[in-house]
Amino acid sequence: MEITAAEEEEAVHRRQQQQQQQQQQAEQASINHLPPALLHGVFSYLGPKELCCVSCTCLLWRRLTRDRVSNSTWKHFYTQRWSVTPSTAEGVCWQSKYGSKMKQGKYWTGKYEHDSLYGHKAGVKSLKLLPSHGMLLTG
Repeated sequence: MEITAAEEEEAVHRRQQQQQQQQQQAEQASINHLPPALLHGVFSYLGPKELCCVSCTCLLWRRLTRDRVSNSTWKHFYTQRWSVTPSTAEGVCWQSKYGSKMKQGKYWTGKYEHDSLYGHKAGVKSLKLLPSHGMLLTG
């Protein structure tokens, strides 16, 4: 039984469609497709160091860790750590304030590693978080 050129072409076309569907399903299964409120819920379990580290993973997470919802979390971290009454000024980025204060005290030295990998369509950032547990984030 011989396969005609038309049948072979149809089989190739079906395989390509299946591959495209699998790729679309994989893209839809990404954590980045979760609603922002749900991601904020996940991030609420993180401490300041881990939250800062995840903000380096991808642009979406960076935006989410710097938005209005996360800003109140950073404000809480700041006031809890340094026991100060925060200013009520609008537009204060509490993540930046927290990070600056931590850099001044050199509290974060050696706590995580950051690396960028190249050779793909775009750079891939990897972040070794909690090296003792072998946790690696990429984005």
